[in-house]
Amino acid sequence: MSTSAKVLRGIQRLNRTGPPRPRLDADEQARARIKPWPTLSREQAWEEWTGWFERQGWTPFPFQLETWQAFETGRSGLVAVPTGSGKTYAAVGGPIVNLISDPMNARNPALTILYVTPLKALARDIAQAIQRPLADLSWPILVDLRTGDTTATARRRFKERLPHVLVTTPESLAILLTDRGWEERMHDVQAIVLDEWHELMGTKRGSLLELTLARLRGVATTARVWALSATIANLEEAASVAVGAGKEPTIIRADIPRHITLHCLLPESIQRCPWFGYSGLSLLPEVVARIDPNHSTLLFTNTRSHAERWYQAILEAKPEWSSLMALHHGSLDQDERQRVEDGIKSGGLRLVVATSSLDLGVDFPPVQNVIQIGSAKSIARAVQRAGRAFHRPGEDTLVQLCPTNVMEILEASALREGVQDGVLEERTQPEKPLDVLVQFLLNSSFNDGFDPADLLHQIRSTVSFRAVTEEEFSWALNFIRFGGSLSAYPEFRKVEVVEGWYRFVSAEAARRHKMNIGTILSESGVTVQVRGGARLGMIDETFVAKLRPGDVIQFGGRTVQFLQMRDMTAYVKPARQRSPVAAVWSGTILPLSLQLSSYLRREVDRLRQAVEGLDQPSPEIDALLPIARIQASRSRIPSITQTLIETCRTAEGHHVFVYTWEGWSVNEGLGHLAAYRLSRLCPNTIAVSATNYGFELLSTEPLGSDREIGLALTVLEGLEQDIQASQNYPELARRAFREIARIAGLVYQGSPFARKTARHLQMSASLLFDVFRQYEPSHPLLAQAFREVSDRQLQIDRLRGLMRRMSEQELLIVPIPRLTPFAFPLYVERIKSRLSTEKLEQRLARLQREVFR
Repeated sequence: MSTSAKVLRGIQRLNRTGPPRPRLDADEQARARIKPWPTLSREQAWEEWTGWFERQGWTPFPFQLETWQAFETGRSGLVAVPTGSGKTYAAVGGPIVNLISDPMNARNPALTILYVTPLKALARDIAQAIQRPLADLSWPILVDLRTGDTTATARRRFKERLPHVLVTTPESLAILLTDRGWEERMHDVQAIVLDEWHELMGTKRGSLLELTLARLRGVATTARVWALSATIANLEEAASVAVGAGKEPTIIRADIPRHITLHCLLPESIQRCPWFGYSGLSLLPEVVARIDPNHSTLLFTNTRSHAERWYQAILEAKPEWSSLMALHHGSLDQDERQRVEDGIKSGGLRLVVATSSLDLGVDFPPVQNVIQIGSAKSIARAVQRAGRAFHRPGEDTLVQLCPTNVMEILEASALREGVQDGVLEERTQPEKPLDVLVQFLLNSSFNDGFDPADLLHQIRSTVSFRAVTEEEFSWALNFIRFGGSLSAYPEFRKVEVVEGWYRFVSAEAARRHKMNIGTILSESGVTVQVRGGARLGMIDETFVAKLRPGDVIQFGGRTVQFLQMRDMTAYVKPARQRSPVAAVWSGTILPLSLQLSSYLRREVDRLRQAVEGLDQPSPEIDALLPIARIQASRSRIPSITQTLIETCRTAEGHHVFVYTWEGWSVNEGLGHLAAYRLSRLCPNTIAVSATNYGFELLSTEPLGSDREIGLALTVLEGLEQDIQASQNYPELARRAFREIARIAGLVYQGSPFARKTARHLQMSASLLFDVFRQYEPSHPLLAQAFREVSDRQLQIDRLRGLMRRMSEQELLIVPIPRLTPFAFPLYVERIKSRLSTEKLEQRLARLQREVFR
């Protein structure tokens, strides 16, 4: 090969992979290896540690001192303080001083501090934050990372020796515990830190981490566990889950004032705010006016598609900002996300449009402005995003909310009230998710495997699985060994028993499982790559399937032309065409949290009082008064002790509009339940549509009397049977089973470099669902799928609470001559999927004139 050809190949390779990133403070790590271990007493080490704080101009907070003392006395627990207050140093200060003051560590270096964080982006920041005082103090403590981005060379090194401090993710920790000899390498762990614990609580990811930590505590018997969180309400439960069942956790709080001000961006005329949709681009001028290119701004959206659209819209409005702004979301390439994060920290980037990919505790002190597009849908999420600005102790924060539709103006007022009251949402851990249990058994089957009696003891030491029965455990053991009704297929007989120990039947079975450890399901996406150039990220497979060569799309803040699809890679080239199609990712509507819906009902009551002149309106309520007066004159505005139900007849048929303000999934469930019950009284075909604020029932025939409608909405007797009959329950369970099958290892997702397509995975899971229903209808994973539909999708407990509340309230059933302002969004939600964009806009313009005249 000629020299010029080699140079060209090198350039092409560099374009594809980007410049090599240096290892985390590689020079400092090398110097640490040759530094002598200091001879320090415990008192001297504490003096040097606190002295470092003084040199930074800091004084340790009382909660930090309390956490250090708690660690010294051997306690475990949870630190709950506002974001940006110094939780990391509170968690690691005690174990670091303990490590440096022990002369044994000079002769026998071993992993002492294990720091688990839910995001890879956080891992890098945390490691750098820990390294900072160590470098200044010249303490030869090694800090390193183990995440999904860790190189193969580093992973091989970790199989031989671990650093003193390891920052990792839950999935990487689970993988570390599959390496031969992990018990010896982790025997001396003294501290386990669980960062952003609220992000893991209430999820299967948190349940799997519980089991992984239980296994680790079985080896590192003196390890103390400390969870960190800024936004969780049920602290006692969260702390118990972190430290394990049967242990008394210590909860440390801090009264560090951090005032969060929420300001809603209101249009000059309420008519400029749309009645449906979630993009909010109609308020682009107001948002741009709030962005100062001399100060750093984070603009959050709730979806990746909206992030793409907002980035492009701002760029078109302010092309001179092109070098100062960037886009950040989870589907962009890792190198690009890292570039953006570094740009925020350095101040080189002044505006970043982001999704939840920047929600958590990434340290961005230069950020001075936070803008939220659309409602955050939960108080904790709003507080978390507010914490990205002035990420320092005691700093006040201003969050500017841009409503994407009229009803979100009222929601913004409710969100501000919840934040001012300091209310947060609770997180409840799943109870005995058996798919997670099956994966954990397989995770424990590497190398020499596990003794079932010992492992059951560890499993029962967790909160999520403390009630696991002998029958359930025996079923799980037999399932990984024989495969149940799938026993005829060798790939489902993964484990064998040798002298009472369960281990993988072959190295190939172990390899296949190791590549699919974790509960984060890989997206049904394909790689987007510039032809002959850089990898841009991942895009939804269903979206790419609709593209034709030559189509122009918007992805990663770039306008590109789709060329072809090959080997799960979409090849593109730069394009300059205006008005490209924004990339779309599949997802779900964010539901209102229980706490936020409660505040929203109060704001509806305040709206009523403002119309009646009984209350001083907030700016949001004042902006809505013209619409509220129309609502009150044509119907009613309910009080906090009332539920409004509107009925009317149009050319389409008979309508019933019910306003619960309870969230999309609960409203959809109650709508289908009421439709089923009413149609059972009189055979009828009833259409149901729902939003976060209520639902609509539509039929060509009368839906029933006022009394029958009221009973259909409030009777609790037979609720579970009726809700199952009202939905296509088997199909909902089939969809839930896809996740269960993948977590339990029933569906092989492929290697990281050759993932299976979404269609392949769905077909495989659906086939297994049908097999179990036909040949093993009592299969525990099948029962789990139906249970998750009730608990997670339909939120049956929340639905029951809503119906009980409605039964105790006054039902205002009001006949209306035509659509009201409250009914208009529900009507639009139903018709928008049946009309083209142009026809929808024409029809809405006409309806809007009729509704608001």
